[in-house]
Amino acid sequence: MKQFVLLLFASGYLLAQAQPINTRMPYLRATGEGSATARPDQAKLTLGVTTQGLTAADASEKNADLSSKVQAELKKVLGANGKIRTNGFNLSPNYRSGAQGQNPTIAGYNANNSVEATVDDITLVGKLIDAGIKAGANNVHGIQFLLKDPSPLRAEALKEATRRARAEAEAMAQGLGGRAGRVLSASDSGASSNPPVMPMARMAMMAATPVEAGTLEITAVVTVEVEFINGN
Repeated sequence: MKQFVLLLFASGYLLAQAQPINTRMPYLRATGEGSATARPDQAKLTLGVTTQGLTAADASEKNADLSSKVQAELKKVLGANGKIRTNGFNLSPNYRSGAQGQNPTIAGYNANNSVEATVDDITLVGKLIDAGIKAGANNVHGIQFLLKDPSPLRAEALKEATRRARAEAEAMAQGLGGRAGRVLSASDSGASSNPPVMPMARMAMMAATPVEAGTLEITAVVTVEVEFINGN
């Protein structure tokens, strides 16, 4: 019985010795950032209609009438160059403060309807704002400038970020008296875009005037792990 236990122990010891030790070659980790810019080819404009009434039905009916007029005028300007959708509707009471010790009472109602217009012709944005306001829109929530297909711009930013990450690794390797070898891994932390947005205060003064969309920038960050080869 003792002999069997000793043999089993020795066998386990030999198996443990035979397993390779997990070692990793020296490597460097570097991060690079790249960006690419382009002029937007699409815009989203959000206009709102706010109405009031003594009753919920009154406020809602007034809002429906004005909102229909706004959408009709927007469609005239857009034609086949975009699309319109209702972005949200809200109906809420207005409260009047009661006398001391009494609860507030309802004095009327507010109805809010917002419409989003997506336009493929940037030059139409000013005309859309002008037409919407003349038709009854009394809230302008802002313009967002976009790209219909941001994929090529994102790819350009990723390429630039990867080149910079590789250059950083090579500089680090040279500083350590060696050189950078093959890339062991690469990963990106996602690409972010900074679309130009025009606030309401500026838009209120530019009806029927050209809109300057500016440029859209996409930024990418790439991290690489590169083999470090000691010596030149």
